[in-house]
Amino acid sequence: MAEEAVSSTPTHASSSSSAAPLGYSVIPIVNKLQDIFAQLGSQSTIELPQVAVVGSQSSGKSSVLEALVGRDFLPRGNDICTRRPLVLQLLQTKRKPDGSEEEYGEFLHLPGKKFYDFSEIRREIQGETISSTPSAVPLSRSVIPIVNNLQRVIIWLGCQSMIELPQLAVVGCQSSSKSSLIEAIVGRDFLLKGKDIRTRCPLVLQLLQTKRRLDGSDEEYGEFLHLPGRKFFDFLEIHHEIQAETEREAGGNKGVSDKQIRLKIFSPNVLDITLVDLPGITKVPVGDQPSDIEARIRTMIMSYIKLPSCLILAVTPANSDLANSDALQIAGNADPDGYRTIGIITKLDIMDRGTDARNLLLGKVIPLRLGYIGVVNRSQEDIMMNRSIKDALVAEEKFFRSRPVYNGLADRCGITQLAKKLNQILVQHIKTVLPGLKSRISSALVSVAKEHASFGEITESKAGQGALLLNILSKYADAFSSMVEGKNEEMSTAELSGGARIHYIFQSIFVKSLEV
Repeated sequence: MAEEAVSSTPTHASSSSSAAPLGYSVIPIVNKLQDIFAQLGSQSTIELPQVAVVGSQSSGKSSVLEALVGRDFLPRGNDICTRRPLVLQLLQTKRKPDGSEEEYGEFLHLPGKKFYDFSEIRREIQGETISSTPSAVPLSRSVIPIVNNLQRVIIWLGCQSMIELPQLAVVGCQSSSKSSLIEAIVGRDFLLKGKDIRTRCPLVLQLLQTKRRLDGSDEEYGEFLHLPGRKFFDFLEIHHEIQAETEREAGGNKGVSDKQIRLKIFSPNVLDITLVDLPGITKVPVGDQPSDIEARIRTMIMSYIKLPSCLILAVTPANSDLANSDALQIAGNADPDGYRTIGIITKLDIMDRGTDARNLLLGKVIPLRLGYIGVVNRSQEDIMMNRSIKDALVAEEKFFRSRPVYNGLADRCGITQLAKKLNQILVQHIKTVLPGLKSRISSALVSVAKEHASFGEITESKAGQGALLLNILSKYADAFSSMVEGKNEEMSTAELSGGARIHYIFQSIFVKSLEV
């Protein structure tokens, strides 16, 4: 595998919008893809754009690269120094608020480690060059970040519907303790909670394990996709940003939206897991919710969990009848064979006296191939009294130890066991779907390359550029006409589209609205 160092050069540039311009983000997208395919070993099958530096020995290639970066970091000398391909990605960053610069490098074979001393970067390049067995990131440690990077790239490109990536969706009825469950896994307070509906937009949460600092202290922070480059070290600010983004997308009065909020949490106290927290299933509309709110939320949930690449985390309170669980019912519709569903039993501590969840956890009531995990989350009173998650985890462990009925079920009880199981299951699931995923990405790249080639070669002359633009507009007009006339080969056969859809709107919907 080629070595890779990433050098960051600060800039005064700023963006007035939350989305990075395509011209600014297209190179980082390709860089991310290069990282992913290097880790997957797919460089030979998928060709990505890059600039190769060639020249004779001692021709000054390394000096040219250092001049571009503005720092000394490459091995140099009279003999051959560059003995392995070095993939160098230069990423422009912003200056700190105080105007100071932060420049550092990262190697792909040393994930999470930042080199602020450029002489250390040189020594690492030399050491990795000399090593006959280059360091390799274990698949179990790198496979989830690979999928996380792919998700980010695919969202930037706007092709989520073309490529389905593995993920884990959390489903359950309103107030089933979904949010408390996720917070317990992270170990921090940051989600919207309460008696009413709180999760009103899908929250894609990527947990990324980092290393502790040299002094043993923790550095935990979050990043939002809609606020690129900004780190949130205060989890109360993360809470406020989730709330603000929810109100921007879904309104301020209980409305729901299918627009995703994407958040990364970096912490040494988490395992690599990607979760999608979906709105809870509700029966009665409140606030600005439409009368068919239950059907809309179920449709939104099904759009995620029906995909074979999606694992389902079905959350059910222990003080309700498992046979009537909304979460297991909707999961059963999407996954009738139960190969992708994990059952979570919450609120074990408030079950009726004389009852327990042993048979539920053993799968004797409703069997699931991936089994069940029982947890004890913080109650609403605990949250209002500011009881820490750390204290809650200690109380949970004490609860299971003090109940003999749960003896022998240590691997099925507690947040810690849940996090380990989710990590293991997600890694195994990703391994299973990776071959097909690589094939779909390769096919998509070939298709896009053909479409790009059909536009013609870009020329330097204004006349040539005008002719190219006219050609593209002409093809677009032809494609639009074909769509309206119903002659397009890619038209859906599952629903009305094109001219047929326009006809239906005017003849059915518009006419009925006039009659009213």
